[in-house]
Amino acid sequence: MSELLTAEFEEPLRLEGGGVLPRQTIAYTTRGRLAADGGNAILLCHSFTHDAVASGIGPDGRPGWWDKVVGPGKAIDTERFYVVCSNVLGGCGGSTGPASPAGDGRPWGSRFPLVTIPDMVDAQARLLDRLGIERLAAVAGGCMGAMQALELARRHPARVARVAAITIGAATSAHSLALWRVLRRLIESDPDFRGGNYYGGGPWPKQGLGMSNQVALLLWMGRQQMAERYGRRPAGEGGLRFTLGEDFAIEELLEKVHQSTSERFDPNSFLHLSRAMDYFDLERGHASLEAGLAGIAAEVLLVSYRGDWRYPPEETERLREALPAAGKAAEHLVLDSAFSHGAFLYDPISLLPPLRAFLERV
Repeated sequence: MSELLTAEFEEPLRLEGGGVLPRQTIAYTTRGRLAADGGNAILLCHSFTHDAVASGIGPDGRPGWWDKVVGPGKAIDTERFYVVCSNVLGGCGGSTGPASPAGDGRPWGSRFPLVTIPDMVDAQARLLDRLGIERLAAVAGGCMGAMQALELARRHPARVARVAAITIGAATSAHSLALWRVLRRLIESDPDFRGGNYYGGGPWPKQGLGMSNQVALLLWMGRQQMAERYGRRPAGEGGLRFTLGEDFAIEELLEKVHQSTSERFDPNSFLHLSRAMDYFDLERGHASLEAGLAGIAAEVLLVSYRGDWRYPPEETERLREALPAAGKAAEHLVLDSAFSHGAFLYDPISLLPPLRAFLERV
């Protein structure tokens, strides 16, 4: 079982958006053993709805979100590497977030300050200091995790030797901005959301979150996979019923997703983490993308998937072109999977050989 550990920090963390977190708790897990020279550490950055349990069995009895990739003898070999994974600020997996107590002892709720990807990685840097890790052999992640990996390498270049960034572009697209806004509105429109102050009694805002999860399913499940697994197959055994209800198998799946929504993921965290992704833009504040990447000193592996309409390969390729222009070594692999955007989590088979080869150069 992967033990969930916590680190407490009393020094205030000033946030990019102008807010301040007076104190922070960072939840994390570790696998493997840190080498005497500290040179075998890898930081894993989780994607949107995941947490600090990347591998092994978590406290809730569920396998880690990258258990197929991380472990003894696997692509990220815990017999060789010391693997750290932390839950991000704003999340709901043990790190400080909207459900955490504020200075008055009540949950932050709607008062929780806006956090961005740079804020998350600054907190991770504090954790690395606490663990005695001066330099990472690698940092890796997909989607929101890839944002953290690149931002960490940019903000703390002396700490990162290699970056594996999967399903990522230079910035969150206008299309994704619009989608995230719709998902947040679905949550906010739930009467039980109560402006984000639903802790301490009363019904949990499951309806809005369930609807958001239904739409989110469409963000990572590729068109090809949806056609192959569900197509136009009827939901029941007796054929089409000609009803406004769930008459197709794919509609039945969406209803199951809605019904399975639990209190494991905090709707307020959904709002905050999706907004943090909105603000991700490696070019913001710089004259060009090349200038925005100039602080990175690491070797970079970029991975994209054909059919990923959230982060299509051409957006990742723009990153690859900008990195060498900024004087950085970069490689871009385009892989195939019916899962498209969600492939790094749900179908990582094609990812394993290049990731292993990339880390063998450590």
